[in-house]
Parts: sequence; structure tokens; C-alpha cells
Amino acid sequence: MLRQETIFVTGASGLIGKATVRYLLEKGYAVKALLRSGSLSPFYAHKNLRIVRGSMEEILNCVSEMRGCEAVVNLAANQYHPTESFVVNVKGVAELIEAMKKSKVTRLIHISTLAVRLAHKGVYGKTKSQADDLVRKSGLDWTILRPSLVYGEDPKTIFTTIAAFVKSLPFVPVLGNGEQPFRPVWVEDVAEAITRSVNNLKSFGKEYDLGSKEALTLFQLIMY
Repeated sequence: MLRQETIFVTGASGLIGKATVRYLLEKGYAVKALLRSGSLSPFYAHKNLRIVRGSMEEILNCVSEMRGCEAVVNLAANQYHPTESFVVNVKGVAELIEAMKKSKVTRLIHISTLAVRLAHKGVYGKTKSQADDLVRKSGLDWTILRPSLVYGEDPKTIFTTIAAFVKSLPFVPVLGNGEQPFRPVWVEDVAEAITRSVNNLKSFGKEYDLGSKEALTLFQLIMY
């Protein structure tokens, strides 16, 4: 980078958010991380990190903080409650797009989910699918990334992720004998993909699924 670029990150306190903020800082970016008011920051102090207090419900209040940023990474999401999922995943994205246009930021990396491809999407899949449509029609320089099940250093994370994924569905889609494949992805690989997308012109207007090379069955994941 000839000049230091600043990236605005929503959902910064989540598993992917924390890894992405750290990765961006390691690669020389400055980061503005959106955290809810009153929540504890999961980050150590860093000269290139600024904590912005707010939420997707009030994202229009962040226009001044977005101004001058190179890109926005949208990791904010609600998986369970129907009303809150709509407010964060759909209304929040619509207002995020509006805030970006007001602040003249044109680059958006939007993190979606593979649940949008399911026949029975559940609340999370349906609202994220609606959000994806808003992003496609936004007129911004967007990229949509859809990670598979994401795991981190904590060995319990894989179980937490599977449980959250299953709870987001109206029922568990066990096909046949439960041998359908999943491709869980390491959180640092997702953070790297997000960071590489920031200035990758070839990714503008593109959608990518993120997963590991090795496929595991549902039963293998449960026994992991």
C-alpha cells in the first residue's frame, strides 16, 4: 500500500470479526471496529485500531466514522430471533449501504452464509438471502463471501458453530445416512480471504463460497 488504508468492520467482536481485525492490522491496514456501546473490547490497544461504538440498528450514525475509509467489511449478523434477524441482517444492511453512499465509501465486502442455498433456509438463511439481494443491487463495488462452518483455536468452537448452524434451521437436514459432506473452514483462512478481497478488482461483483479442501460428513463433524 502506498498509503495506509482504513477499513471499517462491523460485527468486529465475533469469531470471524476478531480474526479479521487482527489480520488487517498485521497487513498494515488501519481499522475502525464497530462494537456495541457498553461491550468490552476483545482487542489489545493498537495504534492503528479505533473502536467505534454503535450497532447495525444505528449504523446511519456512523457516517462520519466511515468517511475516508477504503472499504467496509460487513460481518454483523443475528441468527436466531426473527425480528432481530430482520433488523440486523436486512434493515441493517440497507442502512449500511445508505451510510456508505453518504460517506462516499464504494467498496463493500459482505459476509453471507451457505444457508442461503438451502431449500429450507430458516430465519437466518432467509434474511441473509434478502441482504445479499440488497448488496447486489446497491451499485457499490461489492464482493459476497459465504464461509462454510467456521472454527477457531478453541476446540469447543467447532461444536458451538455446528450447534448455532443447526439452531438456525427449522429442522436438521440429515440426508440418507448422514454422510453428506461439509467443508469446515479455519477462521484465519476466512480473515485472509476477506483481507485479500479488499483491493482485488477481480472480485468486484463476484460471490465466493469458502470451505476447506477436505470434506467431512455430518457424523464426522459431530464426532470431531
